[in-house]
Amino acid sequence: MSCNICHKKTYEPISTIFTCESCQRKNVTAEPWCCVRVELGDATGDLPATLFGRHAEKVLACEAKALFNLDIEGQLDLMERWSTEWTITEFIFHVKVAQRRNSLRLDVMGVDDV
Repeated sequence: MSCNICHKKTYEPISTIFTCESCQRKNVTAEPWCCVRVELGDATGDLPATLFGRHAEKVLACEAKALFNLDIEGQLDLMERWSTEWTITEFIFHVKVAQRRNSLRLDVMGVDDV
């Protein structure tokens, strides 16, 4: 779940109205928000990255709200489909390198189809 304004993580249940600890806004709503860890690779090697929000939804080809509402059987079916589709699917990722604590991290700024 995340704040519908700043999209920072919250432990509030879906559709709960609350005051966000991150952005300090009142009367925000908790909503599902995708976060997917991936390995981005090319001919030079692979690097870990994290996709958030609409970028994650594009790669997953599914909205966060739909994922949230799936039962266990639906989740397993979807994961099986992804495991076969992702091995043959290519995207162009627009990234920037960011220093986080004592390591470098890739921030995905955009995702396009090849």
